[in-house]
Amino acid sequence: MFLRSLIAAILSLAVTSAVAVELTVAHSHPSLFKSVHEDIAKRFMAQNPDITIKLRATAENYETLTQDLLRDSISGSMPDVFFQGFDRLRVFADRSLIVPLAPMMKPDQGWKADSYSSSALDLGKVGETQYGIPFAMSSQIVYYNAELVRKAGYDPDKFPKSWPEILEIAGKIQDLGGSTVGLNAELDGFGWQSLVFAQGGRMLTPDEKEVAFDGAEGRAAMKILHDMGKLAKMPAMSPAQGRQAFVAGTLGIYVGSIAWVGVIQRDVGKRVDVRTALYPMTTDKGHLPTGGNAAVIATKDAEKQKAAWKYIQFVTGALGSTIMVRSTGYIPANQDALKDPALLGKFYEENPLQRPGIRQLPIMIGWYAFPGANGLKISTVIVDAMQEVYTLRQEPDAALKKLADDVRKLLK
Repeated sequence: MFLRSLIAAILSLAVTSAVAVELTVAHSHPSLFKSVHEDIAKRFMAQNPDITIKLRATAENYETLTQDLLRDSISGSMPDVFFQGFDRLRVFADRSLIVPLAPMMKPDQGWKADSYSSSALDLGKVGETQYGIPFAMSSQIVYYNAELVRKAGYDPDKFPKSWPEILEIAGKIQDLGGSTVGLNAELDGFGWQSLVFAQGGRMLTPDEKEVAFDGAEGRAAMKILHDMGKLAKMPAMSPAQGRQAFVAGTLGIYVGSIAWVGVIQRDVGKRVDVRTALYPMTTDKGHLPTGGNAAVIATKDAEKQKAAWKYIQFVTGALGSTIMVRSTGYIPANQDALKDPALLGKFYEENPLQRPGIRQLPIMIGWYAFPGANGLKISTVIVDAMQEVYTLRQEPDAALKKLADDVRKLLK
């Protein structure tokens, strides 16, 4: 009897081992996502004991994750699944380093495409091909310290909606003296696209052969950057330094992604009266780029692809989205959680700081990815140009002309 039980146990173990799958998963932004992915992976494995999720060490941001993964592709050590910024998906699709999802979506009777809006799913496409399922979405908003706004002589309950008015307040806050800083903004590619798209502009022409941001919209965007540095007497701070100053109560206005709402709230506690406002739009034809990331599959192994597809649906599903939203400030791509009172049904009613992201959903469009082998280099050139104008080292029009010329060369 004992021998029979032992043999049965050994056979069971052998069968289990044969079907068990281990997936390596990579993501970025540990301060935002590390605990989120750990929690979701733990819950997934509890429901799917035949699949093991092994989370890799996290990269600091989408840029470093991109470089890490491109090196991994050369050494043959790519993760099976990774979560990458929408504007970086093209880099991997063009190199055939991620797989199209249609072959998994079409035969899957349990796939709930209607849980995502078509505009949200489009964020995971490169051209017409679905490569990723959106996990977290964001847009830029305005954070402000209500007490500093009040000290500067303005009503924090009536925060303005235009750049000139916001910069006027920033200047008055700066004039309070001491260690107080008026304004800080995220000077990155996402910030540049926000400024240009809000004016009704675009990055390239529809055929992607010519620069399109060097017209009136680009000039207006550069002028805003210049005014930020001039009127608010803006010291050069990185986005991380800006958030730290805001949390410390010495920064009056911070322009950045809504993704940081949860982190800022936790770090601030009750020391600072934090408020949030919509991103300033200068035309009713304006839009905002959608930041965030999508889950993609890199493994070419058929069994791993099945497990990866199952995992992606769980992560981006109602429960995974709820865990992500409650820990960050991102907007969920999955709409099912918003309809369930036990998940996110009442969340935005109870968390007013998160509302700007939801209110801006109708004007959000894709985070543009520049084409070609120099796509990543173009993003770096844009950031350098923004810094030159923001720190008053270069005049707006001259900087825009040089930037447009540099991007044209890189496109060729």
